[in-house]
Amino acid sequence: NSGQLVWAVEVDWAELSFAAIPPIVLIHGNGSKGDFWKSRGFVGELESQGIPYDNTITLSTQENPDDSAGDEKGTSNFIDTNSTLLKSEIPKRVKQFGAKAIHIAAHSKGGLDTRDYLAKYYNSDDFKIVSFTTISTPHYGSAGADLIRDMENSNLLIIDIADLASLENILAMILHNTNGNKDLTTSSCEGFNQFNSSFLPSGIIYQSISANADAS
Repeated sequence: NSGQLVWAVEVDWAELSFAAIPPIVLIHGNGSKGDFWKSRGFVGELESQGIPYDNTITLSTQENPDDSAGDEKGTSNFIDTNSTLLKSEIPKRVKQFGAKAIHIAAHSKGGLDTRDYLAKYYNSDDFKIVSFTTISTPHYGSAGADLIRDMENSNLLIIDIADLASLENILAMILHNTNGNKDLTTSSCEGFNQFNSSFLPSGIIYQSISANADAS
């Protein structure tokens, strides 16, 4: 016995794992920006529930002729242009979260933009989209977009002149017949659906939430 102390140390490694909700990527609609989700209360609710989210995607590019640097309402563009942007922006958000799966929620035309992204670009080998929820998305087109197109083509305005509020609103729509509005006509959406519906990937939970207003 040399009188030296000898320590024997044994280390047991443990692994801790738990289930967590995948983050939600929020896609805004036509003529809007990511702040839509904050102003409508979605962000506040998600934060109160501790649900991770991202609302920073803005569907606006330099190629967008309707883009305006000072436009607080945001911009609008063709479905194809926006889905190409989502091709790069959605994977960026997944990487930032360090997630393997996400949910996507999209408002209005953002739902069509995202459907186009899913059909053309989504690769489930990179990450998994658990669910895709559209909110007030005109999947079969918008009669309002048809009205804007028809009134612009005919150069006619038929309205009760006493209803100045309606006159102002319709003139505003005609003056802003954007690329986004053109893709929302019923005829345009009919052609879009014929292609898109056949190529939407399986394995995703598809949900749609809409609203009905009874003005009578």
